[in-house]
Amino acid sequence: MGRALVLAAALFTAAPLRAEEALTLAQLSELVEAVNPALKAAEQQARAADATASQAALYPNPTLTYDYAVEKTVGLSQDFELPGKRHSRLETGHREADLSRAKYAQVRADLKADVEEAYYQLLLARQRADLLKRQAQTLSKMQAQVGQRYQPGLKNSVDTVRIDLEAAGVQKASRQAAAEEEIAIAALNTLLLRPATASLEIQGSLETSFPQLTLERLQDAAGQSPALVSAQKAMDLKSAELSFARKAWLPDIKAGPNYSRGSGDERLIGFNVGVPLPLWNRNQRAVAASQSSRDAAQFEASGVQAIVAQDLHRQLRAYQAAQEQVRTFQAGLLDQAAQVMVQAQSAYKQGLINLTDFLDVLRTSLQAKDDYAQALWESHRSLAEIERRLGRPLE
Repeated sequence: MGRALVLAAALFTAAPLRAEEALTLAQLSELVEAVNPALKAAEQQARAADATASQAALYPNPTLTYDYAVEKTVGLSQDFELPGKRHSRLETGHREADLSRAKYAQVRADLKADVEEAYYQLLLARQRADLLKRQAQTLSKMQAQVGQRYQPGLKNSVDTVRIDLEAAGVQKASRQAAAEEEIAIAALNTLLLRPATASLEIQGSLETSFPQLTLERLQDAAGQSPALVSAQKAMDLKSAELSFARKAWLPDIKAGPNYSRGSGDERLIGFNVGVPLPLWNRNQRAVAASQSSRDAAQFEASGVQAIVAQDLHRQLRAYQAAQEQVRTFQAGLLDQAAQVMVQAQSAYKQGLINLTDFLDVLRTSLQAKDDYAQALWESHRSLAEIERRLGRPLE
């Protein structure tokens, strides 16, 4: 805890991070959880609900009365709930605490997924920027070679314009990648409660191991989805409230001894019992309202269950498609693109291909690397969304 507080304080200062202070995904998640106000609020609400449930289990304090008129009377009384009514009231408190804990788990799962998506978005933007930087360097060398290859004239001018346009396109894409990097940094800084433009260094790679997922595996785990558990706990709470509403009209018994002394020597010891008579009010309207609330919670839980199943299916398909593309690139497509690029460079130097053909190969090589990075990012994004809905990481 002390280490987390120190790191959180360092982030609050928005001081530039040195290279050795680059943060991993695990460290980012730890820091965000340490400072995020939504998670802190959910945690405090869960604690408050636990305290309320514990308080509800206590019996009311007895009442001591003293009456002095013609007689002096001292009495002691205690309120007693009927067992069934007390059980329903306590059950309501426990269900409310369960719901608060489920909401905390849901906020935590959402926060973790947000951090992961922004983290991998930043890695993607920086990898894309690096690819474009190397592309720009290659074009810069080609610009120098074009002037040496041809004698001054129309053909030289056309090739010069063509490669200048290609370089301008790469510069435009580089600016877009820089903007995407700033957006991802701003997203992480917002989660860390830092200024959006504060510098932030991370470490990691888009190329990581990915789990094998099937629809059956996700369906088995979907029962513990934070959103679904929260909806079910909300339904349990409404059911408990309905049960208590049906018993709330039952009278509480007030009983206790009393002692009185008159103006003479007579002394009386007695025992009083008081029972309210539920002649007109049996909590009918509260029962009807609780019934409607419980029915609404049941419909909402059914809806959440359908939405979770649909979302998991959609994200699984996106994950599988991205993984298939990743495997295609790793199976040889990236190597083939690199080999074609080397061959094109040699052929251009020997005059076997013209500049247009070479630029086509150069663009194809860049596109292959960018598509591979995009497939890796989509794998991470869809996996984060799956874990958001399941509320736990998948190995």
